[in-house]
This record gives sequence, C-alpha cells and structure tokens, in this order.
Amino acid sequence: MQALVCRSCGANLHADDVNTAMGIAKCRHCGAVYAFGAAMGGGAAKAGSGEPGPRVRAEVEKPSGFTIEEDPYRFRITQRWLTWKVIPLAVFAVLWDGFLVFWYFMAINAIRDGDAMAWVMALFPVLHLAAGVVITYAVIATLFNTTTIDVNDRELSVRHGPLWVPGNKTLRSLDIKQLYCKTKVNNGKNGTTFSYQLFAIKNDGKEEKLLTNLDQQSHAIYVEQQIERVMGIKDEAVAGETV
Repeated sequence: MQALVCRSCGANLHADDVNTAMGIAKCRHCGAVYAFGAAMGGGAAKAGSGEPGPRVRAEVEKPSGFTIEEDPYRFRITQRWLTWKVIPLAVFAVLWDGFLVFWYFMAINAIRDGDAMAWVMALFPVLHLAAGVVITYAVIATLFNTTTIDVNDRELSVRHGPLWVPGNKTLRSLDIKQLYCKTKVNNGKNGTTFSYQLFAIKNDGKEEKLLTNLDQQSHAIYVEQQIERVMGIKDEAVAGETV
C-alpha cells in the first residue's frame, strides 16, 4: 500500500490517522483532514473543488475577542486583534527603536560637529530603520485594529482597520459555494508554528482567501460555521481543510 502523506505539512500519516469506515484521514501534526473515495486508492478530493464529503464536526462556541451583531438585514462578526502575544513584540519594538534613536542622536551630533564620517554613520542603519518602522506599525495595528466581516443578501465583505493592512475583500454572496479552513505551517529557526486561514470557494471553482494568520483553529472554524449558517451554505468536507 502506498504511504500516505499530509498535503498541508508533508508529514507521514499513521494508521491511526486513517478512518477507512468514514473515508477520511486526519493529520495529527497540523490537523488537516482529507476525504477519500470509496477505496483508499481513489485518492482525496481535490482541495477547493467543493466536492461533498463526510462531515462530523461539533458547533464551535464563540471565542473570546469576537462579537456578533445580527438583525434581519445584516450579520456582522468583529474580532479584536489585541492579545497577550503583542507584549513580547512591543518590548522588542521599544528596544529596537530605542537603539535607533540613540544611534541617530549620535549621528546628528557628529554631523553638527563636521565629522566627515557622520553621514556614513547616518546611512548605515537604513535597513534597520525600515524594519523598525514595520515592527512598530505592526504593534500599533495589533493594539487598535479589528477585523470586521459583514454578510448580507448581496455581499460578503472583510475589512481591517482603522490602520491599513492588506486583505480587505468583497465578494458577491451569490458567487460563494463553500467555505473551509486551512492550516498554514510556518517553519522557522525556533521551530514549527501553525496559523489558520479561511477560504471561500466560488461557483466557478476559484478560491478567495478571506482571513489569514488566525492564532487558533477554533477561531477559523467558528467564523466559517457562522457565515455558512447565515448564508444557508451546506457544510461539506474539502480535502486539505482543518476540522
């Protein structure tokens, strides 16, 4: 029998990961689930195809930091970005920016004193300055930003603010066929971490990424379940999704 591997993270699937009765396999490393045909040799359904598959999933309770507004004409989910994880990044930003302030204070004094090498000193940390701006902006955005998802009979929109970040999106409600969550594996020097994304599958088979960098699997699944409930979308298994 051909060895099975996870299509999300590449890890080997163990025998205990495969449920032949239900026709699904779930990766113990990243949580991705794969729906198979009647026979294991048939392969998984293509990710993003929206083909129906087995579904056994409990309703996820509203996570902390999420608020819901609902009336007959509109449904809104709002998520605060602020979490305890901003603390180490904020400390790092203060130390990084403090060093740059000290460096440029010395460089400006050297320029005033007519030091011929002062401009070299001022230009040397330009890349560090750019990095400091990005890190500081990220900290401020995490402190104040929210993500708002609005759903009505015409469209589904995703907005981040008040500080600008990429990812704002609007889709026609009638174009959305299915939603699913996916695990993103991040391999770094300090080990492997996971984040979660939410995708919409359109009627033409194309995919649109709605949300990225969600910290917890339950956050992604909660948003998926709520949108599908409001839009009347039947929940179906999609190969490669997180369940």
